[in-house]
Amino acid sequence: MRKQTNKLLLFGCIFQIAFGAYAGNISKNEILKAYGAMQYPLARKLARENATLPEARLVMALTAVFDRKKQDLNYGLPELKRIYEDGSLSAGLRLQAGLAYARAAQTLQMRKGIYPEADGINYKTVYESIMKNHLNRPEACFAAVYLVQELFDKLDGPDRKKGFKILNNFIASYKGPKIFLGAVNIMLADQYVIDDSDYHKAVKHLLFAFNDGISNPRIRERTLFRIARTYQLKLNDNENSRKYYLLFLKEYPNSSSAPIVKRFLGDLKYKTYKGKP
Repeated sequence: MRKQTNKLLLFGCIFQIAFGAYAGNISKNEILKAYGAMQYPLARKLARENATLPEARLVMALTAVFDRKKQDLNYGLPELKRIYEDGSLSAGLRLQAGLAYARAAQTLQMRKGIYPEADGINYKTVYESIMKNHLNRPEACFAAVYLVQELFDKLDGPDRKKGFKILNNFIASYKGPKIFLGAVNIMLADQYVIDDSDYHKAVKHLLFAFNDGISNPRIRERTLFRIARTYQLKLNDNENSRKYYLLFLKEYPNSSSAPIVKRFLGDLKYKTYKGKP
């Protein structure tokens, strides 16, 4: 689950950086798209050539942190923090810097003693500040997921319960584009299955994610498949299972999973014919 969730969250941040509120300027778009495609040498080159742009400053800091071949944490981490705290910059750019700063620190601190540059950074306060003060921004969704991920990774009940409470309260308070709640709802669905096999709650959050929209088309396709399969195998609800299998075939007729979905539909018809539920 963790691998899948991390992939969804990485895409979410890249999507925001590459296609956020910076459209309309060719130089800006080239820099951001190069970084979003993980073409770090090109991103650095373009950033140097457009050094006066705030976006160039952001990309220089991001590549210093996330490009393992040219990593310079002593420059990148403090620079991301400075960008995050620079009130003269746009909110979108500042929040991207803040998310990257906190997430990098969180990840680096997992390897104790290896990255002293990240020691002492309180990434939780950054996440909490973004969630509290920017409830109308999609970045708050990613901050919420990053914040609770380590709570769900723990095995003791109190931490996991705290994670559920934080995310459910966040969903109730969030005022931004619902499409970005997909990461939150998918994480909740996964955790309800892991925690106590509560498939009713899990499918509810998968449906929220699917109906509100998921920006990554592959994850959207996978989520629809999971909805249909959960209804069939875990909830014994053949009517809803058939409904979402048919929707899958309508939306993704050329998917590599389409033949499997057709076979599952055939199984449902057979069960109905035999008088089984």
